[in-house]
Amino acid sequence: MHNNDSNFPDILNQLCLLIMVIWGCNVHAAPLLTEREQAFLAANPRVVLGVGESFEPFVIKNLDGTYSGYDIQIARLISKHTGLEIDFEMGTWKEIQERAKRREVDGLLTAIFNEERAAHFVPSFPYFSTTSLIVVKKGNPEEITDSSDIEGKKVAMQRGNVLFEGVLNAITNNVDIVYFDHIHEIISAVASGHADLCILDETTPYIAKKTGLEDYIEVAFAVGKPENIHILIRKDQPELQSIINKGLSLIKEEQLLEIRNQWFSLPEKSINWPFLIKIVLSMTALLGIVLYWSYTLKVARGRAEAALAELEKKDRELEAANRILSQLSITDPLTHLYNREKLNKVLDQELNRASRYGTPFGVIMADVDHFKKVNDEYGHPVGDSVLIEIAHILQANTRSVDIVGRWGGEEFLIISPQIGHSELTSMAEKLRALIEQHTFPTAESQTASFGITIYLPDDSAEQMITRADQALYLSKGKGRNQVQAVLTDSTRSPTL
Repeated sequence: MHNNDSNFPDILNQLCLLIMVIWGCNVHAAPLLTEREQAFLAANPRVVLGVGESFEPFVIKNLDGTYSGYDIQIARLISKHTGLEIDFEMGTWKEIQERAKRREVDGLLTAIFNEERAAHFVPSFPYFSTTSLIVVKKGNPEEITDSSDIEGKKVAMQRGNVLFEGVLNAITNNVDIVYFDHIHEIISAVASGHADLCILDETTPYIAKKTGLEDYIEVAFAVGKPENIHILIRKDQPELQSIINKGLSLIKEEQLLEIRNQWFSLPEKSINWPFLIKIVLSMTALLGIVLYWSYTLKVARGRAEAALAELEKKDRELEAANRILSQLSITDPLTHLYNREKLNKVLDQELNRASRYGTPFGVIMADVDHFKKVNDEYGHPVGDSVLIEIAHILQANTRSVDIVGRWGGEEFLIISPQIGHSELTSMAEKLRALIEQHTFPTAESQTASFGITIYLPDDSAEQMITRADQALYLSKGKGRNQVQAVLTDSTRSPTL
């Protein structure tokens, strides 16, 4: 009897919470935390939840390092109702899931709960329901109108996204999957024709608008059944699960709807009143002419308007094509990094800046070791995948001001403004180690050699590239998988 009596307050609190959930009693009041939950909160006032880098608009990392988005507003309401402080850490979705399994973070935002994840996590109440959408290139050139049309197509897929993979597996296994880490890359692949389709959800309008590709993609159809989105919490913290659930249960339905509309509704386009007034005045004048000059002029005007509309349509199509071509002209088609033409322009800009203001900068040249052997042993498709993986490593682990591009073949070039020799060496060493530690899908392990140099007074682009190339050959000659530097130009004459 003693044990039952001591548990009675906990049971009463849980019963009250259940009644609040059933009757929708979402009031702004302190949640009914049990003694065990209060003890957990006192010992753990702050928890960290992990999220994928491209889960917009659920979570958006701003330029100042703060976070915003749908999930952030939900988390703030949970904090308000429970007193639990929630912080966030961002990484690629595959990486952040592994960190959560190792309990380096306390859980995952924006996740579905399935049998595989049940080994490591418990779910919160669902706080969002999403429907999967088949997204294709504008105009649907492959005529993908239902699930049967997906057979044999090239599908862009986010690496580690079990929701979208589950939807695809339920349709067919006979597809060519191209994996990317970021949702932005998936939409770009479809817009540029590098993939026939991708699977997304209600986030599509937001991401398409952010990437400037809303005019180049369209939704073909919805697929599968709606899936619930949860916060996944580490399995060894049941009190954290119940605290978060209580915080969710106290959020009003109208609040959830307001937040959802804020992040998942298309923005309304403003009316161009001057243009509209011009159209009205023109139509009025034309109407007067038509009434005066008879039916013959009506027909002529109709033909002229049709020709003008067709011309405007062609102009829009040409403008859209030019935008895509302009982007493609500076982009390497395999890795989606900048190409050599763009790198040369950036290098000239940095040389002019350094010459005028004396600002330091450096370049890193990287070359994949024994790449011919990869192509010979595994084939060129595997070689291409190795280059794509290395491109992702370089892009993801350099600074936002650094320019990363494919110099040619298996060579990459990084232009780093505002940096000295020691910092540039540390960056190159970090990249070298990340490539060496990375597990490639088929080729398994791979290394790269690095050559670096920094700007010297009166340098030219050719001189800097030559020194970086010399440093790269030093790395190759000394056994590969290392960083070497050439910091002086042996071709220059001594100053008199």
